Amino acid sequence: MSRFWCFLGIERFFLLFGGIFVVRMFLWTCGLVGLCACGPVGLRWACGGLVVGTMHEGNACSAHAETGAAVVVPNGGIYVGKDVNCAGDVVSFCSSDQRLKDRIKLIDDPLERLNKIKGVTFEWNTLQGTYSGEDTGIIAQDIEQTELPGVVTTRDDGYKAVRYDRLIPLLVESVKQLNSKVEDLSRIVNRHGLQ
Repeated sequence: MSRFWCFLGIERFFLLFGGIFVVRMFLWTCGLVGLCACGPVGLRWACGGLVVGTMHEGNACSAHAETGAAVVVPNGGIYVGKDVNCAGDVVSFCSSDQRLKDRIKLIDDPLERLNKIKGVTFEWNTLQGTYSGEDTGIIAQDIEQTELPGVVTTRDDGYKAVRYDRLIPLLVESVKQLNSKVEDLSRIVNRHGLQ
């Protein structure tokens, strides 16, 4: 079991979520400044990553990667075992450089695939605890029928989830196919002098 302990440093007290947290600031010999909260949540700085755990023992802070709490891995990546809720904007860029991709090909039959997807309104039920009330979206099982890779996943709990951003390429190719059909019809109309 991998744990990190912080005993030394300058103590600061914070009132957070109705409880007092003792936060210790410390300096590693490599010069990195870190935070460790001695309370219900433990944090640590680990070579550029912040690890958030839920373990604590006495006056010591510890973090454990198997607690199910949010974890920022030492190489700078972030893993969160549960939902992430952000009150502000989330700004990010996704890797898309052509040099990183092999066997590139256009999505075939984009309109046929798109027609398998329904845009729906619905009401969230109680089989999950994140959302409530009315919402708008699509159905993961419909997306699976498009046979597009990387769009639908089945989570550990057996429920399916969709990467909505991965649908943009399908929409792009569908619009292009529609545009081509419009241009063909426009040529026919012009050829026959129809208005």
